[in-house]
Amino acid sequence: MAYRVLLFLLLTIPISFKIEVSPNIRFLLQEPLLLFLVIACNVKLRRIKTKSFPFLFLIISILVIVVSTIISLFFYFDIIGLFKCLKYLLYASAIFTLLNHPKHLRLNILDQMLKYGFICVLFSLGLYFINFLIMDVGWSYYVSYSTWKARFMPTGMSNLAFDVRTFNFIRTGGNHGIYGSYLVIILILALNNFFNSNYKKSKFLIFLILLNLSFITSREAILLLFLTIMFYVLHHFLTRNWIKRDIVIFSFIGLVTFVLVFIIWSPDVVILHKIKHMIKGISETGGFGRSVNFRFNTWYLFFGFLVANPWNIITGVGFNRTRFGNILENQEAIIGEELFHVDLPESIYVATLGYGGIFSLFFLLLFFISLFYLLFYSGKMGKVFSFFLLGLMVTNATGASLFAELLISQFGIVCALLIYKGKELDENSIKKV
Repeated sequence: MAYRVLLFLLLTIPISFKIEVSPNIRFLLQEPLLLFLVIACNVKLRRIKTKSFPFLFLIISILVIVVSTIISLFFYFDIIGLFKCLKYLLYASAIFTLLNHPKHLRLNILDQMLKYGFICVLFSLGLYFINFLIMDVGWSYYVSYSTWKARFMPTGMSNLAFDVRTFNFIRTGGNHGIYGSYLVIILILALNNFFNSNYKKSKFLIFLILLNLSFITSREAILLLFLTIMFYVLHHFLTRNWIKRDIVIFSFIGLVTFVLVFIIWSPDVVILHKIKHMIKGISETGGFGRSVNFRFNTWYLFFGFLVANPWNIITGVGFNRTRFGNILENQEAIIGEELFHVDLPESIYVATLGYGGIFSLFFLLLFFISLFYLLFYSGKMGKVFSFFLLGLMVTNATGASLFAELLISQFGIVCALLIYKGKELDENSIKKV
């Protein structure tokens, strides 16, 4: 019973909002019960299954950051980072629990994910168009305006919070990279359902997901989708016979043609506005755009600090934004140059190295490598999500969308299901066709 409740709580993350009790202190209603269930399900754990090792590696990586963060509090007391680390640890532990008890995994979980995904996307788009009607402005103006205003983007509920101090719902910041990556997961599942049901199901959901993707400013999500398709096409091109290679080639040409037509047609959708702005910035300044330059400046300053203080490569500085920001400011003073930067690493690799040191980064890489291996040999859908994982490894080089409750929970559920049920899913697909 406890495992089924645990799974249900994880499945409902996409349709849940947070409770904000004080500035930057927020939690989902599921999380207290999740914590209890994770402890209860593992208190008598005697043996760890081999297939749960990837998330064990992720747990160790986060634990190292937790230790470094606790130490960092003696330098600068900023406890927000510690709370976030403990939250990441909770979700990684929840997926680890599912992997250690596979008898509770069923194929109908995919249908449940699509159901909650449909609710989430419908809510996002509905709220987006309601805000358009409330603003009472032209469509082109609204699209351009929502490109840069996080509270108007259709980004689900993961950045929606109920402030108990004001009794109002608020948007807590931009989460378009996280939500966009989640949409790619749901899109892959919907496409699989579409092709394995004689083209009768999931049409409307696929349309809504693509529409939602077009109205968020997530270049990360578009790149993730493109990389997943590219790796899938490349794999088929290298491993299939010539007839199937021709099919893949024509499909790829069709995709490229569609993208070019879409760009030339240039409809009023948010992602095109963001891409056009980025291209314009590159042509005018010769740089990569402000957000990219901010990241490079942050990395430049922090790696300069590590060169001067190499012991921090082992210990890390902890997930402490106050300490991290102070380090960057001191580094600016040392080099005698003021560089625009942010007080976050903006990269999962720099974050684990910076926050937890080389050991945290090492176990993160073990997580990626071991999970890719398990997914790749877990049936056709497992292969697709192994390519998704490769894309996630690339996109998280300039972000850390994996370290979010929405992505850890939903991608983790998919991984657990495919690792144990991937080949059974392939057999059922063949029977349907």
